[in-house]
Amino acid sequence: MSTGGKPTNEKDDVSLWWYTSNSFDFETIAFKKDMIDGKMVLLCGECEFGPVGLRDKEKNQHWLAAERVSYGDCPISRYSATPKVRKPKKYQK
Repeated sequence: MSTGGKPTNEKDDVSLWWYTSNSFDFETIAFKKDMIDGKMVLLCGECEFGPVGLRDKEKNQHWLAAERVSYGDCPISRYSATPKVRKPKKYQK
């Protein structure tokens, strides 16, 4: 995969890939129409960082570079959810 998604001779070596054949497995992913090595580019749907992976349109295969993404239980920024901290209760004696 090319570094930064730019046409160049520089390539990143990706050693770990996540695979799916269903594009609905992603929460926020975008597809770029430009092709790299005959494959569609996958980008972050929130910030358009990428490429984070590749999609083979003919075989309906989605390959995500595990080194370029993170997964966690965190609120999505557009919903502006903030964690609430409980205040300690005051006990009467």
